[in-house]
Amino acid sequence: MKRIIEFKTTDDEFIFLENSSSILSIDKNSCQLNVQSLYNSFFANGKDFSDIQFIVPKGISGLDRHICDTITQLVNRICTQLKERISDQVDETELASNKTDASE
Repeated sequence: MKRIIEFKTTDDEFIFLENSSSILSIDKNSCQLNVQSLYNSFFANGKDFSDIQFIVPKGISGLDRHICDTITQLVNRICTQLKERISDQVDETELASNKTDASE
């Protein structure tokens, strides 16, 4: 199922929303990302990370653009690596299963 993530800004925060609810916010003063919050927002508790689409407002620039692009790229890279690892684990499981079947 495709997850749609929207990026918004306020005077105080950069906000990522899913279904109009904030899932991740970053304080504009510190610009520090809480990694645990990122994990909980996108990956924890069996969240589907197979198809995440980020919606970026037209005309954003400067620090707003940088934060949005950085988080988008980070999440996309993590998703790619997780998918590759899952695929590798499935391949290893199938190989082990085939070896067991062949020895019987």
